[in-house]
Amino acid sequence: MLPSKKITADEYFDGSFGVNHSDDQKPERILIKVYSTQVEYIRALPIHESQKEIETTGEWSIFEYRLVPCYNFYQQLLWHREKIELLEPMYVRDEMKKVIETMIAKYK
Repeated sequence: MLPSKKITADEYFDGSFGVNHSDDQKPERILIKVYSTQVEYIRALPIHESQKEIETTGEWSIFEYRLVPCYNFYQQLLWHREKIELLEPMYVRDEMKKVIETMIAKYK
């Protein structure tokens, strides 16, 4: 894509995770459930600038994001191991599940 005087860098990368950008996908609402002590970690070091904590209990919190899911996003979630559960949208949850199932198959 060529530089445009009609769009700013902020607009172009809106919803991107890191420097990844997709002209084909629009940012969407993603919900993640974070468990235990990892909640404090996520609060202190947000996964993405769009992060909002929308529900909290003594055992977990749900965080909302507005972004385009990509390889680096899934990688970031995997870094948090079993302390994170991707809730929705369902196709994003299913993609994460496929990644985890592929990993499990390597350990059989």
